[in-house]
Amino acid sequence: MLTPEEVARVVLNEAPLLTGARAVVVLGLDKTGAHLQSQGQVGFTSLMADWFTQVPLNSVLPVAEATRTGEALFLTGDEISQRIPELAKLRDPELRRGAALPLVVNDRVTGVLGLGFEGERPFDDAERAFLTSVATVCAQALERARLYELTRVSETRYRSLVEATSQIVWTVPPTGAFDTDQPAWRAYTGQSVEAHLGWGWADALHPEDRDVITQGWMQAYQSRAVFEGEARVRRHDGVYRLMEIRAVPVLDNAGLLREWVGVLTDVTEQRLAQEELRERTRALERANVELDAFSYSVSHDLRAPVRHMFGFLGLARRALSTGANDKAAGYVSTAQNAATRMNTMIDALLTLSRTSMQPLQLGPVDLQMLVNRVRQDLDLENTDRQVIWEIGHLPVVQGDSGTLELMLMNLLSNAVKYTSRRDRAVIRVWAEERPQAWAVFVADNGAGFDPRYAERLFGVFQRLHRADEFEGTGVGLANVRRIVERHGGQVWADAVPGEGATFAFTLPK
Repeated sequence: MLTPEEVARVVLNEAPLLTGARAVVVLGLDKTGAHLQSQGQVGFTSLMADWFTQVPLNSVLPVAEATRTGEALFLTGDEISQRIPELAKLRDPELRRGAALPLVVNDRVTGVLGLGFEGERPFDDAERAFLTSVATVCAQALERARLYELTRVSETRYRSLVEATSQIVWTVPPTGAFDTDQPAWRAYTGQSVEAHLGWGWADALHPEDRDVITQGWMQAYQSRAVFEGEARVRRHDGVYRLMEIRAVPVLDNAGLLREWVGVLTDVTEQRLAQEELRERTRALERANVELDAFSYSVSHDLRAPVRHMFGFLGLARRALSTGANDKAAGYVSTAQNAATRMNTMIDALLTLSRTSMQPLQLGPVDLQMLVNRVRQDLDLENTDRQVIWEIGHLPVVQGDSGTLELMLMNLLSNAVKYTSRRDRAVIRVWAEERPQAWAVFVADNGAGFDPRYAERLFGVFQRLHRADEFEGTGVGLANVRRIVERHGGQVWADAVPGEGATFAFTLPK
């Protein structure tokens, strides 16, 4: 297919032969519609050629008038001189006749064809009709070339856009199977043409997504419905990326299915960002819950020992004023114990706060080594007791070694504490492998608790045993939950009163 410039050159070459004209110019309207621009000319003087370079549409030249009115002009030399005296000085004196023929397409003037002839005779009707038909053919040829050029540019722009985007565009026939090479798919997946033809493209899908996508696609093309789905697609380097898939049926003028056009969009980062946002929202919700618990604790739990301190110190002051020194010493001792407990609770809160705020330093963590180290520390603190440790094989996980050790210290020290009334304490630690995570369990044969209240154990200052039974602040298990959740895991507990308890947590692989 010829371009508009090439069609204009053909007109310039052929028009003199067809019409007998000695000079020919092809002019087209510019984008503004205010000027005619030369698309080529032959046979005119250099001065006339300069005039045709850009002709204002409001000028007196015959080519401008024919474009404005849409009517052909056939002028003799005398008529041209009378209309435009200054033109007589510029034109070739041998060109004694001229025709300005508007180029019309669908009742729209797109330009003008100008012809210059030798001789004085006027144009007869047959010549006028023939020249008008030449202009009509010329206009149609130029318009077809213009439309083809627009289509070619649009297609080039479309292909460039597809190549520049992260999307994969593909087309398939009504059968739903690839029957031709799909360059974008092949470039992304690394599959050969032979490998992705037919239904071979499905081999690039993740095995867990393959059946869902192929079955959904079969239902869509059988019912001619829009297909939408998500699947992990294997890139040419072997990495799976999450793709959003959408395919729409394209119908012909008769309403019959002509083909399918599909687009795959990489949404991996988008989904990761969404998950990160959800995790931050969950973390914020947890922080709000714990802030409420902290506010309650400050207003109740921490005030209790302060009230004791003030009360007993007041009694001590009055006792000392009467000389009852023994009673005063007891009151002061009670106040000191209350102050000590308050200090312990504040230290526990500070530890919990630091655990929440300190950035995690992630790396390989050998849980076996951490458990053994914590157990050795606890054995040194409990040399007067018989504690049987049954420790199974524990994995290496990705995590923050410092906070994980603190978490294990809380769990194992709790197990030692709540078995203190057993002649023979047994503490078991083991791990179970799951598809996406490791589950680690710490079980003991100690006091246990009512499993209905298991969730309360992980709240700040929440305890299921009296302080005179087992000492503690009620912050340790809250710390355990916070550390595990910051690692992307979960924590839970189960127990039988009087028979022992089991605490468990998961860590992602």
